[in-house]
Amino acid sequence: MKERKFNVNPAFFIILIWLIFATDIIVAVSYFLVILIHELGHYYVAKYCGYKLSKFSLSPYGVSLSYYGQTLEQKDEIYIALAGPVVNLVVALITVAFWWIFPTFYLVSYNFVEVNLIIALTNLLPAFPLDGGRVFVSLFSNIVERRKALKITIIFNVVLSVMFFILFFIFCFINFNPTYMLFS
Repeated sequence: MKERKFNVNPAFFIILIWLIFATDIIVAVSYFLVILIHELGHYYVAKYCGYKLSKFSLSPYGVSLSYYGQTLEQKDEIYIALAGPVVNLVVALITVAFWWIFPTFYLVSYNFVEVNLIIALTNLLPAFPLDGGRVFVSLFSNIVERRKALKITIIFNVVLSVMFFILFFIFCFINFNPTYMLFS
């Protein structure tokens, strides 16, 4: 049976519905658009570098692109990984620039800028498979073999997981935020 090129995990809709009810529809749509813009940044840089997309997936953790059967060159992997956060930062900067021209635009676009910054900075964390983790593994592979570099990122993953779980626990008593648990 042939695998579909576009895949949607049913849990994605559960997270989307939760986000709509936990915040509001504007924030939920902002997250979806920002994640889509982020992944399009990866896609276009990968396409520019000569790689062909094999699968596009919507999952509870966001959107992911897969390039099965293709080995990414180290330089290309860094460019592709950084493309998503860079696109988010550029889009946030452009949106803020519009605030100077159209000050009332701030009211409808503040969440969009905030979400762009959150997605960009979160993806720069040195935890694999986030973009920062991919850059870390690629750069660290110059010093040690790639398998060992991937194993070293597990340390970052565990530390970040524990930190996010502690934040989740603390925020259970302040302002309940299950996002930290999802990150954990």
